[in-house]
Amino acid sequence: MGNTLIKLRIGIVLALTAVLTFTAMSYMGIAPVGVDDANILFVYSKHLAMGEGLVYNIGGERVEGFSSMSWMLLTAIGYLFTDFPYPLFLLANVLLIGGVLGYVIHHIEQHFGDPAGRGWLPFSLAGMLFLAWMVANPAFYLWTVASLMETGFWACLLLAISVFLLKVIHHGEVGPRSVRILAFLNALLVLTRPEGIAWVLSFSTLLALIVRTQGRSWVGVARTAGLVLAAALLTLGALIAFRLAYFGYPLPNTYYVKVTPDKFYNLRFGLEYLYQFAKASPLVVPLVLAALFSFLRNLYPALRELVLGEGDLAPRRVAEFSLAGLIIVGIILPVLMGGDIFGGFRFYQPIWPLLILILFYLPLPERWWQIGNPRITIVCSIALIGILTWANAFRWPDIQEDRPRLRHLFELSERHILSGEYLHRLYDDYAGGLPVIAVSAAGGHKIGYRGDVIDTMGLNFTPMAHHDGDKKGTRGHAAFNKRVFWQYPPDLFEPTLCPRNRPPENRYKNPDNWMYEIYRGMLAEDEFNARYQFVALDVPATDDRICTYASNEWLAGIRSAGYGVQLVE
Repeated sequence: MGNTLIKLRIGIVLALTAVLTFTAMSYMGIAPVGVDDANILFVYSKHLAMGEGLVYNIGGERVEGFSSMSWMLLTAIGYLFTDFPYPLFLLANVLLIGGVLGYVIHHIEQHFGDPAGRGWLPFSLAGMLFLAWMVANPAFYLWTVASLMETGFWACLLLAISVFLLKVIHHGEVGPRSVRILAFLNALLVLTRPEGIAWVLSFSTLLALIVRTQGRSWVGVARTAGLVLAAALLTLGALIAFRLAYFGYPLPNTYYVKVTPDKFYNLRFGLEYLYQFAKASPLVVPLVLAALFSFLRNLYPALRELVLGEGDLAPRRVAEFSLAGLIIVGIILPVLMGGDIFGGFRFYQPIWPLLILILFYLPLPERWWQIGNPRITIVCSIALIGILTWANAFRWPDIQEDRPRLRHLFELSERHILSGEYLHRLYDDYAGGLPVIAVSAAGGHKIGYRGDVIDTMGLNFTPMAHHDGDKKGTRGHAAFNKRVFWQYPPDLFEPTLCPRNRPPENRYKNPDNWMYEIYRGMLAEDEFNARYQFVALDVPATDDRICTYASNEWLAGIRSAGYGVQLVE
């Protein structure tokens, strides 16, 4: 019965993950092609699978325009089997997230579940509280599953390691097998996100504490926590050596684009990000405060235990301190990284499941969540879903209202993939060759377009990423430099779809427009307007045009070749 019940629970959580993901996607009306940043990584996955190496443009420079080496390698496998692997990536994320949430809820049921109160239900009230917390947050599934970014794999690793450590504490033994598993998972962390090394240090420290509470000497600590840390550091060293040999830089291009030398500048954005997260979700504040309370109340005995081996901490308090510490790390790191401009609080979604777990470890009356009646459990569970949905940062009733910041990211991918394909179709037989295009959203365009693409934000274009000019401005989109742009002037600039049933319009010159801001007013300058004209290109057999800036030289060439172009005032 035990194994059957475990399989049933995991199956329910997997099915729930799939249902919630596709419901959120359907509710927002988004296609399963991920966000633009995911498609940037897929460009490298695709080219690697083709045997072209880690390049953005085939035959172009080697550049690391992605943040996750492990996710890039995993998704490259998909391109070995099909040119359209998006369904495979979506299924992989459902399995990863559903599987790890099943692992979390198994831990909850194993240590906090109430068989008497559960009765014929597969979940106790403790498990239902966790499920209600997860059901109430559609942003978790949009970012960890539907976005197709490394966020899903990253969340899976963080949650798996965190709960694995809690299980080790409860079981009271750190064996060789546990050490090998932790060493492998922590090495993967380093390959998955740049901040992975900070998490590795946190996990290694907690593992050292766990070992010390079990009466081990510092030799024992070195054999366990030291091995886990060493595996991660060796992986990091190998990754940096590979980067230097292959790309010429020790860090991914994303670092050089997004991080400024002014740490207070990044910190200001990060604090604003945390403030907005706390403001949007009222329940986050008391949970984080509870974690801070748990951390501080156990800090001194934990330090005594770690340093002197004399803290005499009970396993439950070690688990409480460990979980609280992980929550605090998960809250602080996005602040230090400068936050994020995307909707739905992407950087905080991976720790979302951990936030509710702190309730089970607080020094409250024993088994406060056990009520001893399955019918009351059902009523309480329904009430919990309603309350948590109402109080959540990104509520189901309001999901469509976040279009400008979240749905827009999915729409960009779909539109730009089509735009790239249309451009390729229009000029594939042009004797002058496919035009070089320059874009700020560089994922979808490059997936759909086989010609050369210049990333004006620098993620996939080393000269723009490494210039020594000012990189302050719109978060993550402040690397544009006019001098570098004029060194590599494109044929077409910012092509995008515009419907044929409406007159084409140039909105880029409006000072309130996003493009005007990230290009630092260049679109209104005399030099730019003397060399580029805004045009509309008809795409036969579709309901779309492509609206874009085109260089005078390129326009002269295609006109002499008989191609039609409509100028837009």
